[in-house]
Amino acid sequence: MRNSLDIPQIPKIKEIVSLVKTGDIKPTDLVKEHIKRIKNTEKNLNAFITILEKEALERAKQIEAEIKKGNLNGKLLGIPFTVKDLYLVEDTITTFASQYMKDFVAPYTSTVVKKALDEGAILIGKTNCDPWGFGGSGENSGFGPSKNPYDLERVPGGSSSGSAASLAAGIGFFSLGTDTGGSVRLPANFCGLYGYKPTYGRNSRFGIGVMASSFDTPGFFARHIEDIELLEEIFEGVDENDQTTDIAPESRKKRKIKVWFAA
Repeated sequence: MRNSLDIPQIPKIKEIVSLVKTGDIKPTDLVKEHIKRIKNTEKNLNAFITILEKEALERAKQIEAEIKKGNLNGKLLGIPFTVKDLYLVEDTITTFASQYMKDFVAPYTSTVVKKALDEGAILIGKTNCDPWGFGGSGENSGFGPSKNPYDLERVPGGSSSGSAASLAAGIGFFSLGTDTGGSVRLPANFCGLYGYKPTYGRNSRFGIGVMASSFDTPGFFARHIEDIELLEEIFEGVDENDQTTDIAPESRKKRKIKVWFAA
């Protein structure tokens, strides 16, 4: 019995966005491709709590309509992505990986998710994690443990387990996680991804389930270092809803991105 999944090669975000803008790739085709990957791998990975197939296809169609009108704005135009289920997304179930919250529908969208959506990205699912971000292995979710696509008998790291496992399996082009004491860095290492934990206060925590407010940071995963740089340029910045985001734009530009990578 095979104990690992096929790990596909994923192009850089800018390459796909360029093809979307020229019409060589349709956002609806991208969404269908990645939803299919979810369905083909989920039985083994258990990386998702909520799959947003209908919503993602509707958004992809809207983006295609705008492209036909010549509206080609958006650094993430047509790009499917996923988020750890600690991020609030308006009118979408947000469980925090806890059965106690399985029916909770978010009343608004977190700042970081909104920034991705505003740049044309398409949310295709909310990923499994240790509940409320408490854990380092991805084994403690109220919806069952996530598995590592490289070895299904091993953990993908946590608490952002589903985000890393799904991205490593070729689902989406980036995934949002959170890091309090290693919850992006551990899964990035375990799953062979780039994982970014920003300086505290650089990215807004607004709309994200809290583990420890004075340590929580909204990080993310990608397959290419160039994608990490692009994404952080989008996500960083002062947010009136989060008073800890007080880093001046001038100083932000001088800061260098540090990443964790496992070959």
